[in-house]
This record gives sequence, structure tokens and C-alpha cells, in this order.
Amino acid sequence: MNKREMISFLFSQPSAGIGELVVDAFVRESHEFFQEITEHPVENGATLVDHVHRLPMCLSLEGIITNTPMTFMGITLKSVFEPMSNNIVDRAFSQLELIFSKREPIFIATSLKVYPDMVIEHLSVERGGGESEVLHFFCTAKQIQFAKKHKIAVSVPQKMQEHLHRTAPKETKGLQESKTVSPQKAQSVKKDSSFLFQMLGGGT
Repeated sequence: MNKREMISFLFSQPSAGIGELVVDAFVRESHEFFQEITEHPVENGATLVDHVHRLPMCLSLEGIITNTPMTFMGITLKSVFEPMSNNIVDRAFSQLELIFSKREPIFIATSLKVYPDMVIEHLSVERGGGESEVLHFFCTAKQIQFAKKHKIAVSVPQKMQEHLHRTAPKETKGLQESKTVSPQKAQSVKKDSSFLFQMLGGGT
């Protein structure tokens, strides 16, 4: 049993994956959960806690991808339906690089749980040491949360409505057309004006 077959036998995880990339195995997983506790010291020396804020969880993964398909009980199961199976490592590297450069949330399937909305923060890839058909990588990822937008109706206070009404710009009617007054109406206005003038004592 060679080295690749031994790794596949010991760490076989058919569901392991990063986004659409299928991983032969995660040889190490670290699931980290964080919470921030808000503390307020008071005069008597005690500390009061009024809020516990949950922070994004983090994953640290060490995985391998090989050109040899997964094995069961040390027997290599070679695919006869995929003529490009010997290029799995090269395609896996390109896909890892693409996932990292896109900076988009993905799902990561581990041996314990499938985590949605994960973004890769760090990626390190190794290939060499006589194992050209094995891609060894290390990555860290963080789960992000999206803000949700909601529209709500807000009532405007009555005083503010009155203020807005008073300060609203007045309608400009522009120049108005002058109208001709008939002699009868002009005489009537003159009589009314004279009568009002006399009542106010203007005629004394």
C-alpha cells in the first residue's frame, strides 16, 4: 500500500468539499466558535454583563487532493470513464485559486458539519517532495452574516406636518392679465369708498 492509498484509507471522507471542489480528505480540522461578552465595571468592584454577542465561527482545514481516486480497504478504484483523471491535481489547484479570488461565500463540508456562507481568508498550497500527484493545502475560512433590509412606515408628528406646510414653497402664478372695469362698477366702488370715508370722519 503506497502513501496515497494509506492516506485515503485512514482519512476517507466522501462528503468533504470546499464549494464545488471535492476533497479527498481533510487530515486536520479545527472548528472555532467565539462570543464577545459585554462587561461594565461598577463602583463596588463587581462587573455587570448585559449582552453576549456571537462572533463569526472560523474553520482551519488541512486537506489533500490526489490524482488517484479514493480507495477502500487499500484497493485503488480507478475510473475508466474519466480520461482526464490524471489531471485532477492541476484542475483542483485552479479551482482553489478561483474560489479564493472570487471572494464569494461558499459552503464547506467537513466530517462534522456542513457550514454555509463561508469565505476563505487564507490559502496555502504545497506540491512536491516526490509526490507530484498529491496536492496538499491549508486554508482558514470565516462564516459571514448578511444584513437584512426592511421597510417600515414612520408617522410624522402633527407639529412637524404644520411646520412643513408653512415652510412649503408657495406656488408662483406669474404675471396676471389685467381686467377692464366697467364704468358702472367703478362708480359703485367710488361711492362705497366715499361712504366709508365719511363714516371714519374724513368728511368733517
